[in-house]
Amino acid sequence: MVAIKQIEFHITHVCNLQCDGCAHYCNYGVKGSVPFSEGEDWLRGWSKRVNPERFKILGGEPSLHAELLNYVNLVAELWPATRRTLTTNGYFLDRHPKLPAVLHETGTRLYITIHSNEPSYLKKIVPIARLWSRMSREKDFICEIGSAQYVWYKSYKGFKDTMIPFTDNNPRASWEVCISKYCSQLHKNRLWKCPCLAYLDTIADRCKLKDRGEWAPFLAYNGIGLEASDEELKTFISMEEEAFCRMCPSRLVKIEKSIHEPLSTIC
Repeated sequence: MVAIKQIEFHITHVCNLQCDGCAHYCNYGVKGSVPFSEGEDWLRGWSKRVNPERFKILGGEPSLHAELLNYVNLVAELWPATRRTLTTNGYFLDRHPKLPAVLHETGTRLYITIHSNEPSYLKKIVPIARLWSRMSREKDFICEIGSAQYVWYKSYKGFKDTMIPFTDNNPRASWEVCISKYCSQLHKNRLWKCPCLAYLDTIADRCKLKDRGEWAPFLAYNGIGLEASDEELKTFISMEEEAFCRMCPSRLVKIEKSIHEPLSTIC
């Protein structure tokens, strides 16, 4: 078993929000989900190879997946000693009435992200956060509410059809400032270095990336599969900067979305 800091798994790419600076490109209306019958094979295969300190079920918005509870139960079965988290924007948690019991039984944490200080958004999300915070006390599971100051950044220049990678050409500096440096992705039954590389394929056609040669090296990146040897897997996981890191900025251009209220007033 090879140790790894963290694995993140999109059970669906679909998201109801369009957050500028999303490192997973979900602001571009990405489609597609991983059926549990397929995802189960992936997870069982990787459970024999890697031992993550943390495992996050996310998306997209994972509560949009009808088989969410199956995934929560399976990840707990395969990695019982791992710190496991369901990360969600909270909007559709009410579609899964058995979720509180499953979170309690599996010891899985619920993490609700707070994205903005916009009044119309807070009017929707604050009651949801309060409800699930209260339920966590009643049903005995851990519910955490997202940071009071949410910081995003764009890993590329332009927007949609004008997207281009950065040209700083300083992979080490890009890796050092990267907020996703320990966010290995499980995608297409392979491990990928980060979300920015993993999900380029999901927007390649929509954003016409294949028409621009500067994206070719990054679209060719393919992570590592179960066929890799233990030594190859260890090398992949321990690698810090790679040439691919030059895709991203060496100095972050932050998009700040602040929550001015103390979290105690939300939850």
